[in-house]
Amino acid sequence: MFFAIEPHTFNIDYATLTEKTKNNVIENSWFHRLMYEHDAFTMNGVAINFSLTINKTETSYDKLKHCFSLEDDNNQAVINELTRIEREILAYTTLFEGKTPMFHIENQTKHGFIKLFNGTSRSHKTYSNATTHHTLKTYHMKPRPLYFSQTQDFILKISGIWYNDINYGITYKFEKASKPVNHL
Repeated sequence: MFFAIEPHTFNIDYATLTEKTKNNVIENSWFHRLMYEHDAFTMNGVAINFSLTINKTETSYDKLKHCFSLEDDNNQAVINELTRIEREILAYTTLFEGKTPMFHIENQTKHGFIKLFNGTSRSHKTYSNATTHHTLKTYHMKPRPLYFSQTQDFILKISGIWYNDINYGITYKFEKASKPVNHL
């Protein structure tokens, strides 16, 4: 069973980091897995469920770019919570003193979009709506953006912290939420 927490319930006191391992994604870097340990459960990483009102979806290479208005109060509240979580995790430990934090979630969302892999995530494959049917790539023309206004559910999966000699940041991905999501 898959569980996710609401953004406002995230508590940095429940977070711990495992020993470092070699990062398989970013060259010349290391990775610490994040464990989220509550009295009732332990999560390998942390999954955060949230909703955004999406007004445009574009296909860009192997990703879907879901655009939203920063003027929408709900969208802004969600972005503020996700930014808070990213900042709290990156400030959690002194292991990275002297290195520069990379706020990738904040930098992406402050521009009014989130990116999801197009068709590679398990939950995205099982979640079907008008957006996924109309944003398929073709070989002859670039797909046009799909404009609409629809509240959609997403999951932010944070698996840990990566670092190299200069920088550090969160390892994460956004996914479409499968229905139903069990909240803790």
